[in-house]
Amino acid sequence: MIEEADINPETGKPLRRERKLGEGDQARTVTETYYRDGYLAMRQIDNRHGGRRVLYRFAGDGRLIMRRERVHGRKVGRFAEETYVGTIERGRYDDKGNRAGLVIETLDGEVMAKGHYVDDERSGDYVRYDALGRVIERGVYVQGKRSGDWRIHSDNHYDQIWKGRYEAGRRVGHWRVVDQDGRLLGAGDYDDQGAEDGVWVIYDDDGGIRDCPRYDHGKRGDTPDFDAEDTPSAAEYCRNRLPDWARSKT
Repeated sequence: MIEEADINPETGKPLRRERKLGEGDQARTVTETYYRDGYLAMRQIDNRHGGRRVLYRFAGDGRLIMRRERVHGRKVGRFAEETYVGTIERGRYDDKGNRAGLVIETLDGEVMAKGHYVDDERSGDYVRYDALGRVIERGVYVQGKRSGDWRIHSDNHYDQIWKGRYEAGRRVGHWRVVDQDGRLLGAGDYDDQGAEDGVWVIYDDDGGIRDCPRYDHGKRGDTPDFDAEDTPSAAEYCRNRLPDWARSKT
């Protein structure tokens, strides 16, 4: 083994260290750099004959935030990469250098999402979890875009569940919002560009109509203040505006 090191004169701890290990096909160079407090920041392993390089990066608290492997410049094998603070994606690259198969996203060690990739695009089943481990999104991607039937829990209200379809990443057609018992909370339609269109109906806790805003390709029209004096009730105002699917419910 041959070793070289740069030392921090103030602390006596290494700032950079390089070691040459092995012989023949096993010959490799291991290069490490350190934070000023002595914690490992980066480790790079170069196979001197096979064109293989494995790179690791670490956060200041020791967490692995990146693992990447290349052979003659092409990404291969397992990878780990921090997408934003505390969130790590883990999976594999295929022999073309594309993400392929199962990719798992974790936050502080807890699984937050599972998806599948084909040719570096999400394709197949996808599921996302909240901090309590509950499923908050479930559906399918096709060529990197949401497609088909999806079930999505509202960000701030887990018991509000949106159900509907995506085409090429856009919400289309009829969508419903229900609670965990299946009780309808609201519903309406999206146009083929993913914008609300037509009358949406919002229900109160007793199943009565609370509001019925009309949308014109994403632009919401005005509705009365139903709590003000000399205005009709929401049920009265909405009665003649209801779409067919809501009329059948009432």
